[in-house]
Amino acid sequence: LNGWSILNAKDMSRMVNKCPSLKEIKGLSIYGTASNTNMSYAFSQNQLLEKIEGIETWNTGSVSNMNAMLWANPVLSADCSRFNVSSVSDHLDFSTDSPNVVSPSWSK
Repeated sequence: LNGWSILNAKDMSRMVNKCPSLKEIKGLSIYGTASNTNMSYAFSQNQLLEKIEGIETWNTGSVSNMNAMLWANPVLSADCSRFNVSSVSDHLDFSTDSPNVVSPSWSK
């Protein structure tokens, strides 16, 4: 995904969904995620995905939908504990079946 410009993307839903051979995502952190409002299923059901480079630094303050965003990624290791989730209204199954994902604190 190097070279993808997502700087002004508002909807990233199902962007990288069900990619059976994908092991790593690089390059998204340099473009930012500040404009995104919908990240539902954005990176879900990737059985071999191990890493999303820079995910721990993403600006998620505008995101309202994180439903199943990192669902069913059995080998993914990601720390989302610092995500700004103040605008999130839907986060059902955010990281269900992704045992190595540290979820944000959903309390407001």
